[in-house]
Amino acid sequence: MTDQLPFVHPADEPSAATMQRAFSKVEHSVRRRRAQRRALLAAPAATLVVVAAVGTFTVWRGDRGGDVVAQSKQSPDLDVDPNTDWMEATLSKDGRTLTIQVANGPEPCRHEFEHDVVETATSVTVGIEELPLAPVAEERVCSDMLEPTTIEVALDEPLGTREAFDGVHAQPQPVHRLGDLVDVTDVPEGWTSDVAVTTEHGWQQTFQKDGEDWYFAVNQQPTDEATTPEGTPSPVTVHGIQGTRYSGQMNNTMESIRWVEDGLTITVWGEMQGPPSYTHHDELLQIAEGVRLPR
Repeated sequence: MTDQLPFVHPADEPSAATMQRAFSKVEHSVRRRRAQRRALLAAPAATLVVVAAVGTFTVWRGDRGGDVVAQSKQSPDLDVDPNTDWMEATLSKDGRTLTIQVANGPEPCRHEFEHDVVETATSVTVGIEELPLAPVAEERVCSDMLEPTTIEVALDEPLGTREAFDGVHAQPQPVHRLGDLVDVTDVPEGWTSDVAVTTEHGWQQTFQKDGEDWYFAVNQQPTDEATTPEGTPSPVTVHGIQGTRYSGQMNNTMESIRWVEDGLTITVWGEMQGPPSYTHHDELLQIAEGVRLPR
């Protein structure tokens, strides 16, 4: 949603002209979104009206495109009217909690959602309904519109191999599973990791320590989706597996070690915090040696 605002940093004091441009863009997005909703709600229940502009169709809030289905076909038992799709979903290690993020725009500062879950033997549908907007006293641009709303959904049974749906699109939605994270068993003393984040196709765990001149990360993704990194390659062995070290990355401030294990491409990379050339070759290999596949 960052493209809704002509300024970026929330601490900046925008000019009157900048504020006016922001309000104009928000108002335009609101009108467009409401028109889309009216068109869909006016369509007969048995008819799907698709407006093709650039080969995809945006449903109210989502921008991934894809086939749209009526609630009666996808999830007849939902107690909400699913009019909002997901940004992404993360599954807890025990498989019983889905953490879902929903975009918070374009209308600023005043969004509320309700959700409901329908579980079957083969699928889980989490429908999210955006509630009608409450009136506000004045127009304003709010940083809340840039942050997604997070919804935690407790499942009756572990998700397992069941597919997850949002009640808006016909195709199942991607779910990132914390249980798929590799274990990083050899971390230098005093280093900590942020919450693992999803990449386009996998996961990344980042580690750092105050006062150190470098930091490192462990990236994992399916081998058939991995691309070759930049840098000068040289052979390296990681706990008995032949891999590749890529040196000289990012103007010689970064280095990576990559290998393939059980269909998973694992990359351990380190980067200097400042301009100096990369110097932590031995530490990076030791960290790579301690990476283990999820149990």
